[in-house]
Order: sequence, then structure tokens, then C-alpha cells
Amino acid sequence: MKTKKPWYILKKYKVLPKNIEKQANELSRICFSFMEETEEQRRLHTDKFYNNKAVVTVLALENDRVIGRAKVIKRDITYKGVKIILGGLGGICTLPEKRRKGIASSVVRIAFEELKNQGCDIAYLCTDLTDPQKVRMYCNVGFVPLGRSHQYRGQSEKIYIENDAMIASVNSKVRFDLIMKGPEILDIGYGNW
Repeated sequence: MKTKKPWYILKKYKVLPKNIEKQANELSRICFSFMEETEEQRRLHTDKFYNNKAVVTVLALENDRVIGRAKVIKRDITYKGVKIILGGLGGICTLPEKRRKGIASSVVRIAFEELKNQGCDIAYLCTDLTDPQKVRMYCNVGFVPLGRSHQYRGQSEKIYIENDAMIASVNSKVRFDLIMKGPEILDIGYGNW
């Protein structure tokens, strides 16, 4: 059975060229603007997501236009005394008029492969767990709902506790199982993604 070739291309960048970075920022503004409607919401968003610099950014491009994106993020954490290389996917988005065409799924698959290349033990992302389409998309690459709270520190040092995490085994099933079976809260460090 032949697989239809996508009408967009996927590219990985360690550093975004200025013209591409501008488009990626505009895509974020379009897709995530609902989170930043008031000054207080902007402050809260900045506090929570300040430490999410990508080690690699995966973009979907249509005729040199950014139509989809995922950031690949990496940091070291400790859980129950075990050092873990925590990878993550953040800023996953697609232009509204290009949704439901497989773009986000393609970007997420490439980004997940990059987590493996980066030597991550496990991967984390936050999402709307009440949205079955999002959960299904992430499950298709290996993520499962954490099923309990996780926490992180904002730039202000405030501790945020949330219940929207999904994690996946990347290069260490042992560390993945440790977290899934452990009752302790998962602390992902400074900043969410």
C-alpha cells in the first residue's frame, strides 16, 4: 500500500533563522492567544513557561510558511534519588486552518525521535487531558497520562501543582516505571513546557 506524500515538509532546527523564528512566534501568538488575554494572564504565563528553551525545534513548512511546530526541551531532574534526563515537547501547535490534516501528529513523531537522539530517559508534556483527540495523538507516540499531580517552579520561585501531565518512556523503561509506580509527586524542575 502506498503512503501519500505530505504536501508540507518537516525540518529540524537547533537555531531558528530570523525569518522563520518570526513566523514561529506568530504561530504561537495565534494558537495560544487564549492563554494571554489580560496582563495578569500574561504575567502568569511568563512565570510558568519561562524556562522552555528548545534544544531542537521541529517545524512543518508549506512553501516556506510555518504551519506547525513542536519544541524539544531537555533538562536533568531527580526522582526518588534517581537522576533522570527529562525530555519534553512544548509549544505544539498548528495553524487553525491547517488542523485535522495530520500535521501535529507528524511534527510530534519527529520531535519524539529527537528526544531519543538527545538521550532522554523519559518525556513529559502537559495538555488538556479532557480533549480525546489530543490524548489519542500523544498516546500514538507512546505518551500516557501520569494520573496524578506534578509540580514545577516558576521564575518567581512559586511552586505550581497541576494535573495535566503525560509521560513516555524514551530510552529508559526502568525510569519511566519508577515514575509511573511511584506515589511521590513528579517535580519537573524550573518552568513548564
